[in-house]
Amino acid sequence: MITQEGEAYGFVVWIDKERQCLWQKRSLLEARDKMRRQTHDINALREALDKANAQVTALEVSRITGRRIEFLKAVEELLKQNVNDSDKKFRRFVVSSWGGFLVAAAVLVYALKM
Repeated sequence: MITQEGEAYGFVVWIDKERQCLWQKRSLLEARDKMRRQTHDINALREALDKANAQVTALEVSRITGRRIEFLKAVEELLKQNVNDSDKKFRRFVVSSWGGFLVAAAVLVYALKM
């Protein structure tokens, strides 16, 4: 049972005598829509930032890789030159050794004939 003062058995009862205003509902719906748009925009910006970071990382890797490739090519060229020089020295050594062997053999044969 509700009394004239709006109390029911010791509890306060809220009774709205006025109708709700539509502007309140409209404001809440607009705020909800705005929040959804902002959430969508934030997600789109995060994706764009991730793509940009990936591109920057790829550029940095290619720059570093490019430098390493140039360095490796220079090292490879130096190794080829050293191998060629070593081959030339080895050939000279072999030719000199055979020449020395032939001279020693000729001297020995000449000494034995006498």
